[in-house]
Amino acid sequence: MSVDLYMSKIKKLHDSKSLKKAVEKLRKENRKIVLSSGSWDMLHIGHMRYLNAAKQKGDFLIVGVDSDKKIKKRKGPSRPVVPETERIEMLSHIETVDAIFLKKDTDKSGNLIKLVSPDILIVSESTQHEPKHLAEIQKYCKEVCILPPQAETSTTAKIRKLHIDGKKDLVTKILAEMPTFIEKFLEQK
Repeated sequence: MSVDLYMSKIKKLHDSKSLKKAVEKLRKENRKIVLSSGSWDMLHIGHMRYLNAAKQKGDFLIVGVDSDKKIKKRKGPSRPVVPETERIEMLSHIETVDAIFLKKDTDKSGNLIKLVSPDILIVSESTQHEPKHLAEIQKYCKEVCILPPQAETSTTAKIRKLHIDGKKDLVTKILAEMPTFIEKFLEQK
């Protein structure tokens, strides 16, 4: 069975064993494996362009998705906005994504990179990897490709803006309505 038929049945790879099996099949078919990973919270046009650019680098794109627990540890208790099951499902509908693997909070750093040993690892420039970290992951990849942001949109910036602006709008509205509310309340007594 070809990798394409095999993967059409299981776009989401559920465990390390199924991931290794898929990678072995890809290697036997001399397919160029591309790997990228991230949170993929609140998918936007920048994510789509990033995934399209990643896919253009090879034959088969594997996308790592950070689990909810992993994101909470890194970005705080209010993240992710979209739960992992929905993020995975949305990614599964993107044509350029060939396989998806959930990265758990218990996975060691670089675990997915070591499991796949991709021909090309795609990383985002906005992640600002330290040279020491890039040198370490380079050991497990033939090439590391750093992509610049693909759009002006930043999910984190938008969420922060909603929180800050939302609080300001609420306070402004409360202060504006307060005198009327107090007046009506006192009239009822």
